[in-house]
Amino acid sequence: MANLLRRAIQQSISDAFDLAKTFATTLYTGNGGTQAIVSGLDFTTEGLAWIKNRGGTNGTNAHNLVDTVRGASGNLVSDTTAAEVITGRVSSFNNDGFTVENYGVVNTTGDLYVAWQFMKAKGFLDIVEYTGDGVAGRTVALDLDDGSAVFGMSIVKNLDSVQNWSVQHKSLGGTKALNLNHSYASGTFIDYWNNTAATTTGLTLGNIPATNGNGNRFISYNFAHNPTKGIFCGSYTGTGAAGNKITTGFPVGW
Repeated sequence: MANLLRRAIQQSISDAFDLAKTFATTLYTGNGGTQAIVSGLDFTTEGLAWIKNRGGTNGTNAHNLVDTVRGASGNLVSDTTAAEVITGRVSSFNNDGFTVENYGVVNTTGDLYVAWQFMKAKGFLDIVEYTGDGVAGRTVALDLDDGSAVFGMSIVKNLDSVQNWSVQHKSLGGTKALNLNHSYASGTFIDYWNNTAATTTGLTLGNIPATNGNGNRFISYNFAHNPTKGIFCGSYTGTGAAGNKITTGFPVGW
């Protein structure tokens, strides 16, 4: 009876998952001052805001990533190897979104912006900050297991050092890595993930400075593959012709 009740509770929690409270794409126009961006997501809990200028005076500016684990002032850009920069681009996280200040990458007057926002939830996203120890085989615990999800993708950045962004993806496994800041093809490297595929409960590291530099701080954005909860981490083969349809099972939001 206890096991039946436990399973019923777990199923109820799974059924209650609400993507509208976990992911949002918000468009806004910069005002050159202080502006509250209202998406309806509660950033007093754990979440990630990924912001991009879509066009205008500073339309070619880099992507800007902030999260509640590091705090609103901790900024990362995805197209360079730069370490974390502490600024006031995002000044606060709020219970219905976040607030931006007068910086070109997030709030130039008249420029158009998009903010993709992800909240921590089992079977969807986990954000982990850790300190590297330089020892191959070290495992960082992940909290993605909801009973149905599988590992989808991890994006890792060294916060203290000039290093590549490192990506493990379910379609490549633990023997290969991608870099957000390069156009390189995927490479086979033992020193990124110690040739070990991640799971919903753990990300295994090699000894490369980009993922496990001794004494360095790291941030890891970890996504599940769980189409029933609106998140799909897949791959496809190109045809070279228009009309190559990629089926996710739901409308694409990011």
